[in-house]
Amino acid sequence: ALAQKPQFINVLTGGQSGVYYPLGVALSQIYAKAIPNARATAQVQEISSGTLNAKTGSEDFLSAFKLSPDGKILATAAGKTLNGNFTPVVTLWDAVSGTVLGDLVLEQTASGLSFSPDGSLLAVTVGNNVQVWDVATKTMLVSLSGHTDAAGQVAFSPDGKSLVSSGADNQLILWQVLP
Repeated sequence: ALAQKPQFINVLTGGQSGVYYPLGVALSQIYAKAIPNARATAQVQEISSGTLNAKTGSEDFLSAFKLSPDGKILATAAGKTLNGNFTPVVTLWDAVSGTVLGDLVLEQTASGLSFSPDGSLLAVTVGNNVQVWDVATKTMLVSLSGHTDAAGQVAFSPDGKSLVSSGADNQLILWQVLP
């Protein structure tokens, strides 16, 4: 469960050359798996065997993708037609079969994704905010606002109690999400 009110912990301001990204935020931690993507598809590949899992397909170019720590769920961000309207979503896929597990409907396109270490939460950067979603119920638990320009990358801490987001406002914001 989330803390009553997520707490703003600290901000690190970027320099003249641009945003400083924390180590690991911009890199996908995919645990011995590769995720080649082209246009609107992503496919998990087992590095040791070379085995390609089922290909996922989206209507739009992928703006972000992330594999859950256990390798079972692939999250992709792209546009999708829902109820006749083209809508930004994060689609959760079974990483082996390519079956859609569900969609997280967004107001804007996501630019960053991060699973909590236990895979139960998914942090999504949308506009200037960071949204935290419950993966099992596919419900948004909280939307964190603090960036003054587009939020870019996001990553959970190894213990899953906090996360860091970076943005075009040259800020790194550290958030406490669990007590």
